[in-house]
Amino acid sequence: MAPCTACPDDGGYNRYIGQRGSECEKPLNEVEILDLFYEQTNGDKWTNPSYSWETGSPACARRGIKCDDSGKVSVIALPSLGLKGSIPSEIGHLSSLKTLDLSHNDLTGFVPSDIRFTSLVNLDLRNNRLEGVVPPMLCIKEGVNNNGDTSLSTDFNLVYACDNFMCARGSWSPIGRAALKGEEVDEIHEVGGAGTLQCLPCYDDAAKMYMGRDSCSDVVLGSMHIRMIDIRNAISKTLVALPILVFIVGFSIVIRKRRKTVPIGVDNGYGSGTILPGRKTSRRDLDLTTSGRSLSLASAGEFEDYSDDDWTAADSERGAQRVKEEMIELAPAIHGDKEVI
Repeated sequence: MAPCTACPDDGGYNRYIGQRGSECEKPLNEVEILDLFYEQTNGDKWTNPSYSWETGSPACARRGIKCDDSGKVSVIALPSLGLKGSIPSEIGHLSSLKTLDLSHNDLTGFVPSDIRFTSLVNLDLRNNRLEGVVPPMLCIKEGVNNNGDTSLSTDFNLVYACDNFMCARGSWSPIGRAALKGEEVDEIHEVGGAGTLQCLPCYDDAAKMYMGRDSCSDVVLGSMHIRMIDIRNAISKTLVALPILVFIVGFSIVIRKRRKTVPIGVDNGYGSGTILPGRKTSRRDLDLTTSGRSLSLASAGEFEDYSDDDWTAADSERGAQRVKEEMIELAPAIHGDKEVI
């Protein structure tokens, strides 16, 4: 077993145990780390050209970078610039870094655990496409986004929580993370005053896949969550089915009307105006007509003009008798000389 020896010119750069001599990494200075960051996040395609960094240029002279009094990088603020790619773990070697804001970009991959080695106070990685979980060792780092500040809460489940860094997949908040009561965060005041802000369940596709979502398209009805995509699909199907339903209802109404309507004065093979078997008509429409003679109940002179409400059973019997007598009289004209019983 060979003895362990220090990596040459290490300066504390190699932080992990079990490395072999060939695995000793060459320490990178801050300029080289920023160059690597620029390369891995497709810096030449950032949406604002004024943020372009020249390779090897002084770290503190780059836009989006601020340094402390000692000339060390203390702030990286590059929100909404179209950064793509992954966050390099080497950023964890910026020992004086206190603010890291890479929100509203298109970063992918995982949150590097090595950023716990920085001096972070403010971390904002919301609304990217970062997967997985917040590294557990980062979740117990005190001071980042007030994580571990017992003066803000006595509930240790809230004080030490991964949600204080980023909302987990399947959840969201207006700032992409949880916030303890008393935090000075503008978005908290916008949504109803200062107070503890927790990550809430969200079932839309973005929240289901990625951490740190600061919006959710779900519709909340009481305790029920409805995905917006499900609502859109339901509306689309309804719009497709509606014309078919209207056609079916309209066609049914037309058929019913045709069945109830008796065409008056049209020769149907039984004599003009004769009621066909199975057809319904009102007594006012009853018209017995032959080629040389016609009779209608309304013009027979024997019946008064009744409304439907005044018509009685006795009237119906007398009318039926009268119709029978008239039919016997008209039989020779309809059936020729055949005897009618």
